[in-house]
Amino acid sequence: MKLTFDRWERNTYDTKVIDEKKFHDIENYIIRLDGMEFTEILLEEDNTSLYICGNGEQYIISFNAGKSNFDLENDENRHTSTKKIELMIRKELNTYSARKVLAIEDALKAAEYYFEFKDKDTSLRWKEIKSKKLDENLFDFSIIHK
Repeated sequence: MKLTFDRWERNTYDTKVIDEKKFHDIENYIIRLDGMEFTEILLEEDNTSLYICGNGEQYIISFNAGKSNFDLENDENRHTSTKKIELMIRKELNTYSARKVLAIEDALKAAEYYFEFKDKDTSLRWKEIKSKKLDENLFDFSIIHK
């Protein structure tokens, strides 16, 4: 599975692409997301991708299959559609709907399912995004689905 991750050192931004064969290694990349030095990962295989950005406590997760894009939503905040949460991602403060901000358990569950089945975990709450076109540039879509 192709894994792309970012790294910020001082004011320098760099991305690396590696081939990962073990979920444990992917799990470690997710756990080290801190919103400052390591802010996002992208898993890709078979024309699908799973994107996770986070700060060590809160995560935004998106899934892409061809032209279909989905954001993972938090069941606990389903009915608080106006509540906003600020997250530091890529050294920028971004505002997200509370229902799109998830815990590490959700990120790990979505990633493990994706690693095994190359699909989104249907036991989680995914919302299809129809009105926005996913940017083809790597990592540029981290702030699209707010």
